[in-house]
Amino acid sequence: MVCKQKFRFLVALGLSVLMGAAAQAQNYEYSSYYQPNLNQINVTRTLHNNLRTYISRSASAKRVGIAVLDGRADANHTDLRGRITVSQVYAGRYRFNDAHGTHVAGIAGASQNSSGIVGVAPTARIISIPVFDDWGWVAYDLGRAALNRAVSLGARVANMSYGPYGDLFISGELEIFDDYKSSMVLVRAAGNDELSLGHQNYAFDASTSLSHLLIVGSVDGNNNISYFSNTPGSACIGSAGCDESDMMKNFFIVAPGEYVLSDVPAKRYSYMSGTSMAAPHVSGAAALVFQEALAGNQVLTPSQVASILKQSARDLGDVGVDGVYGWGLLDVSAALGPVGGTFIATGSSVNSRLVSTSGSGVLGSSVLGSSRSMERAMDGMVVFDAYKRAFVVSNPKLGDAPSTWLEDRLSALKSTLTLTSAQEIDYGAYKLSLFQSDPTHATASAFSFAGQDHRITAGLGAAKGFFGQADSTAVNSYTLGATYFQGAGDAGTALENAMFVGADYNVAPDLVASALYMHAGPGDADALADKASDFLSLGTRLALSDDVSVGVSYAMLREEGQLLGIHSSGAFSLGDIGMTQLGGIQLQGRIDKRTTISTFAEVSSTSSTQASDSLFSAASGWLGSRMGLTVSRQGVLRAGDAVSLSAIKPWQIDDGDISARVAVGRELDGTVNYEVRSASLGGGVVPLDLGVSYSMAAGAFGYGASVWLRDDDVHSLGFGEVSVAAALSLKF
Repeated sequence: MVCKQKFRFLVALGLSVLMGAAAQAQNYEYSSYYQPNLNQINVTRTLHNNLRTYISRSASAKRVGIAVLDGRADANHTDLRGRITVSQVYAGRYRFNDAHGTHVAGIAGASQNSSGIVGVAPTARIISIPVFDDWGWVAYDLGRAALNRAVSLGARVANMSYGPYGDLFISGELEIFDDYKSSMVLVRAAGNDELSLGHQNYAFDASTSLSHLLIVGSVDGNNNISYFSNTPGSACIGSAGCDESDMMKNFFIVAPGEYVLSDVPAKRYSYMSGTSMAAPHVSGAAALVFQEALAGNQVLTPSQVASILKQSARDLGDVGVDGVYGWGLLDVSAALGPVGGTFIATGSSVNSRLVSTSGSGVLGSSVLGSSRSMERAMDGMVVFDAYKRAFVVSNPKLGDAPSTWLEDRLSALKSTLTLTSAQEIDYGAYKLSLFQSDPTHATASAFSFAGQDHRITAGLGAAKGFFGQADSTAVNSYTLGATYFQGAGDAGTALENAMFVGADYNVAPDLVASALYMHAGPGDADALADKASDFLSLGTRLALSDDVSVGVSYAMLREEGQLLGIHSSGAFSLGDIGMTQLGGIQLQGRIDKRTTISTFAEVSSTSSTQASDSLFSAASGWLGSRMGLTVSRQGVLRAGDAVSLSAIKPWQIDDGDISARVAVGRELDGTVNYEVRSASLGGGVVPLDLGVSYSMAAGAFGYGASVWLRDDDVHSLGFGEVSVAAALSLKF
């Protein structure tokens, strides 16, 4: 015997509620009191308003219909009039509109008209196809004629809030359902018999042939399974002892089904309960998924829509798909968002060259300054989910790197306190020196081999710390290393820990030629560089007098995995290999025996090779600069101490741009539409760092402190960041 699910246990409840039902329409739409069921599944007024605007531009989306196979719905109800079609396919006696059928139709798709209630899919058409007349069940062909009529009228979803007592499907019904796999999502109420459902006979592979079928159980307002709701348990659809994929729980989802307010005939409203009420929530959600996809030029199959609803459901009960809640609670907002990950198109079609967003990104750098220009270029880009649905990204955040400025200041202070162990071996004309620096933050081991007119230095470890504390006034290759790290910011991170080799040759009594090579690879201690970085600098220094010298240098920086400290990957990669050329001048002088002054200025040009599957073009001719002035005085308070005053314009891109090929939509055949957009990276700002440092390093004990001020743009004349650092060094 076939029954509407409410009749089993709700005669008294339905009667009492109907007596108190509103005689005239009031506005109950989205009310947390009258329609908490919508909040429960994340349906809001904003969601509906946005969808209405989005769907309105697509004629095919507006034609999506929900077939309600039930009693005859009241087509003159305020919430349904003008949007519902009643189509009779079975002979019978139809004198009365049916409360159950009208109630189900209202839950699925009542109009958003500021009157009465609103359904889950107010933008979908409703097709009422009676399978019950005034006396009962009339679809003795197991509903085939009703399903055929639904397809012919454009329904993409069929809601079936009925079933046999004590069971889920009528014998032979499933064999009919598999004929509609390419046509409609079939939504079936689980039943109200308080049962763990039993095995359902089916001759084929349910996981494939019935992948468009959803079975819906009921939960209360606290998301607990309703006492009356049937559950899937460990039952199979097919042969007994089936595979996991053919278990009924894999077709099962839950939705609100207790005390749901909806339409009943004569323009009235009533609360009803049952899995009959839960099912149309899912039917409405399925219609919205179809509509949203069509508005975005994507035709989803019924199996894909069913999969989206299951995968986006909120997990309840035991973790994962279980025998009580199945996939969990319907979540309409999640179903209308990306499901199965998000991907960026870099090819001509959505069917190829989709790059996961989880492996794509741009991490800002102090050299870049800000990623806002790049973010503006990405605004409105379209990404795709695992079902090739298009989603617009507004105001994307590519992500500025957390400031390393304080860390750099502390590192610089520690370098001045580094206690270096040196062991010298004198071979007459040659001298071998062994160094072991042991600051509190890193270690560098190095040796120096010096002859009468040349010197070679090699080491491994904390290159930044080593060159920061080395005697740069004595050895020009040290100056090349110290200059590279000074004001480099994030562009220096890849070589903070590296293998380094320096060479100096006295060309003439007052002229020294020098070279420095540094290399960092994946096996080095640098945590940011996942590939090799190489730096080669060539320079000369001319002594103008006993107290003044001037140097010039040319350097090349080769990077993999970053570009000037900008870490990028996947669809946002700025290039596989970055090449930067640097030209600079250094001036060093001694004002008196205790006071020295050093200054440098450097310009750079950066380019990169094109990365595969990236939206961005290769970097080309990015121009940057940095400069600095430091005045140091020793023995200010006591012997062995030093005070330094510094002004540094850190390394930053002054002029450069990059273009991006941004996806902005797709066609029905999967063709991706692109726009080419440009982003300027210069920004026109001039940052400035001002600092004062005091250090005392004598014997086994050292201490120091520094205060730095950062002005992000000297044109604004305001300091936005202050760094106060202190360090202590002990040697045991």
